[in-house]
Amino acid sequence: MSDRDKPRERRLGSTQTIERDQEEAGAKELVVTMHGGSPPRRARLFSGLRMSTPNKTPERATCKHMVGRVGARKPLGRMTMAKVTQHLWFEKEMESAVRCYTTIIPGSSMQRIATIPADTPSGPAGSVKIAAFTIGDQRYMAIEAGPLDAFNHSFSITVECDDQPEIDRLWDALKEGGNVEQCGWLRDRWGLCWQITPKRLGELMRDPDRQKAKRVAEAMLKMTKFDIAGLERAAQGPAS
Repeated sequence: MSDRDKPRERRLGSTQTIERDQEEAGAKELVVTMHGGSPPRRARLFSGLRMSTPNKTPERATCKHMVGRVGARKPLGRMTMAKVTQHLWFEKEMESAVRCYTTIIPGSSMQRIATIPADTPSGPAGSVKIAAFTIGDQRYMAIEAGPLDAFNHSFSITVECDDQPEIDRLWDALKEGGNVEQCGWLRDRWGLCWQITPKRLGELMRDPDRQKAKRVAEAMLKMTKFDIAGLERAAQGPAS
């Protein structure tokens, strides 16, 4: 073997060597060994992902082996689930809105209300309020920081109800000072959009009898506040 060839072999290495190096370093990365026609190289892909390409040339690139490392020696499939929180921007009256939501929707809670202790583009220190709370099983944060973009239909909160009395209660509480719309939608007095829906609607729409589901969908589209009894009648179809 000539001296010219030796550096090439050292650059390529072996799959086993590459994997061992990553394990010893406890690297937060995914090592992928692929076959391809391009020269040997390492490339960073996404965050902490590296690729090594031996100079062997099957006709198409294939993923031969994958080794996951998250933190120190954690398999990729056992990553901790990310925490996701919705964030609402209120022009004013944030605290009133949040207290309303957490009072009328079961399983909700107010966690904290505070002010930002520094000057911001929205006002001097102490003038911008922030809140952390839950609505049902969902986490939320909110800020009261003056006018920005108004709430609209691109974001809404859906509450699934078990029975008609629960639909009626939430509908009446949230529509006060706001306005109602088709198919179970309404806007509350702060402009936030809600969908108050019966759990039964989803069950009927998933029925394997697609003609039944169609009748339910047609009845739904004619409703403003949902009427579970009306949906059930539509599901049954015309009397024979």
